[in-house]
Amino acid sequence: LEQFVYGLPELNRDRIRAARHIASPGCFATSIELTLLPLARAEDELFDVAKWRALTQRIGLDRAVEVAESLAAGNAAASLRFAADAIANGVDEREALGEVLDVLRAALLLRIDGPDSTLVALSGELRTRIAAVASAGDGARFDAMIQAGLLGRERIRRTDDRRLVLELALLRMADAGRLATLGELVAA
Repeated sequence: LEQFVYGLPELNRDRIRAARHIASPGCFATSIELTLLPLARAEDELFDVAKWRALTQRIGLDRAVEVAESLAAGNAAASLRFAADAIANGVDEREALGEVLDVLRAALLLRIDGPDSTLVALSGELRTRIAAVASAGDGARFDAMIQAGLLGRERIRRTDDRRLVLELALLRMADAGRLATLGELVAA
């Protein structure tokens, strides 16, 4: 692998010319890198996370964990405030829902495989917060929230009213934590 040069000309133009093996970055990696390189290379400025989120239309992992915590607690009002804030800041609805789904997936994996699972590549405070979300729910609850979120992401792709679909998906995800499981219904 040491023989390969990362094939982003804006970063490695001279090395690419002399290279025998070039690793070509994908389209998403290239778009992010070309957006971030000018910010990262500015020596007189600190990297501005808010500017990066606006440029990439992403909410960030901290915010996604916060939303997942609210959803796991069944807090529908917080999810609607999140939707309004995300849209007001130009965040892509489908991407925002995807970031929240990534956190819920991590919580499900920690719930099933345990808090020390190597299936979740996070550490520190974020992992601790996601582990707390995982311990507060059960697998069926996370499955229902993830299914509602996936359905919302697919519907966002096919509609003009993306905000409505985002809000409904988040509401369904928050409600998923309050619905009785089939086992609970049978036992009652």
